[in-house]
Amino acid sequence: MQQVVQFEVKSRRSGGRDWAMDYFENLKSTVNTADVQYFALALRDKLYLWNLRRSHDEPIEVDVKRVLGDWNDLLADYEVISEASLKLIYASWLSRLVHADPGEHGDLPRLLGGSGFLRTVRGGTVELN
Repeated sequence: MQQVVQFEVKSRRSGGRDWAMDYFENLKSTVNTADVQYFALALRDKLYLWNLRRSHDEPIEVDVKRVLGDWNDLLADYEVISEASLKLIYASWLSRLVHADPGEHGDLPRLLGGSGFLRTVRGGTVELN
């Protein structure tokens, strides 16, 4: 199965949109943009999502508390969560998205701004590296 999303999880808090864009710019050489349609930078407090098929480099920025639902209680004490644990949280969240019916996404389609992300990942698999 083809990888459609590259997810980068970091245990730090966001330094803002400009910081995220600089981070992505520095990573571009390691992201296979020919095969991967989306790049996501997942942090403790923000999720940044780039659609690599669109010409602009502006990411969609989403507050993690708006997307992680059940995991918010665990994330309430940000400093105790290791990067490995945060990766597992995001992998679980992605797995739910992959296997959920479209009506189960709640507010997420609006938050992701019609990016097509949910439609693209539906029915896929999640692999941790």
